[in-house]
Amino acid sequence: MSRFSKVVWKEGLFLKPQHFQQSDRYFEKHLAFGRSEMGAQSFPWGIAEAEFDGGQLRQGRLELQRVSGCFRDGTIFSAPDVDILPTEIAVPEGSQGKTIWLVLPNLSQNGQDIGDITSEGTRYYVSEEAEVTDNARASRNQETLEIAAPRLELMLRATAPEGYQSLELGQVAEVRDGTVVALDQTMPPTGMSISCHRAYESYLSAVIGAVEARVEVLERYAADPSSAGGMQGKDYLMLMVLNRNLPLLRHLQTLPVVHPERLYSVLIALAGELVSFEDRERRVRDYGRYRHERPKETFLPVVDDIRRFLSRDVGRAIRLPLEDRKDNRFGAIVEDASLFSNAAFIIEVKADLPLTQVQQQFPQFCKVGPASRMREIIVNNMPGLPIVHQPTPPAQIRHVTGHVYFLIDKSSPLWREFSTLPAIGLQIAGAWPGLALELWAIPEE
Repeated sequence: MSRFSKVVWKEGLFLKPQHFQQSDRYFEKHLAFGRSEMGAQSFPWGIAEAEFDGGQLRQGRLELQRVSGCFRDGTIFSAPDVDILPTEIAVPEGSQGKTIWLVLPNLSQNGQDIGDITSEGTRYYVSEEAEVTDNARASRNQETLEIAAPRLELMLRATAPEGYQSLELGQVAEVRDGTVVALDQTMPPTGMSISCHRAYESYLSAVIGAVEARVEVLERYAADPSSAGGMQGKDYLMLMVLNRNLPLLRHLQTLPVVHPERLYSVLIALAGELVSFEDRERRVRDYGRYRHERPKETFLPVVDDIRRFLSRDVGRAIRLPLEDRKDNRFGAIVEDASLFSNAAFIIEVKADLPLTQVQQQFPQFCKVGPASRMREIIVNNMPGLPIVHQPTPPAQIRHVTGHVYFLIDKSSPLWREFSTLPAIGLQIAGAWPGLALELWAIPEE
């Protein structure tokens, strides 16, 4: 009970200035709370703050030290600074998985809604006497007023009780040694702000961490010439999406009050943009409606998808330096022998010739094989590894106008020799003015 509690109006009351002053404070407090916590949200109810007594948890009891928020019917509470904290309750063995509820009896239609702390039966308000000062006079006279506060209660059960306004505070994870109660820290309450529980904040920080990590990877690719010559078109689009969302996510992290639904809106929009970069799925899945009273079930699928989209290895292209051995003979040492079985090999060709001529004639005049056997292949006019023209390069290699791309066919029996001869040789017959070659290995999933 405090100077912000509700006045009990009843017949025969001898009105004093303090009655109206107390009533003013009550409604002003409600308006202030509404401005700071609710705003224009679609779900203006939930827990703003909740803190359990750790010492009582170790003794097998649930006791709140602080709790504030708003019930679905609009009843605002803040204990112990304004209202009365609910009475502690014991946690029996076998309570694992049960939900902790903060409840308030529903307003009756025509019954009594106010009773004192000892009254039996449900009452919406509990009343008590308090000394209230007349703050309009220097004498500061005091009068005894009967004031009321919501009758908050704690319950431990699987489902919400009937006949009550109810808010989920959390869930019992386990009861150890018959007394010690451990709460499920991954199960946030029905919140009015993400600051009410660390689980909400962990959703935001996990996404920020994943976005920052991906941006750092893209920055390294931009500076690494072995990564397909730097950033590709797809990478620039990804970086644009991430740089657009990262400042917004960081901004939400600094605000004192962020409604969970606002965070959810930002995250599903980000998930929708990121799925566009997936190879197997292009359309974002339906996450269903926002379930304010089920935050863990609501947020986890979205957060998990974002982290999965951002952590997936898209198979970067690895540039294999070609040594020019003159007379259009080239060689490349492949230090990672696993690439021969787990990667596709692309030859990028540039020549001062018409593109159609390069596309048609290069496979006929180019011999590809193990470097140590190239002389044998050329002298005996043996077929090398087939190469196949690719109309467009793989996504991992940026497309350069005027360049032609060929895939080395690994189905040839000659390919098996690379398990012991980890060097690729190329020799191109004929005149190829302005010839420039690049060899790429693209790891396959």
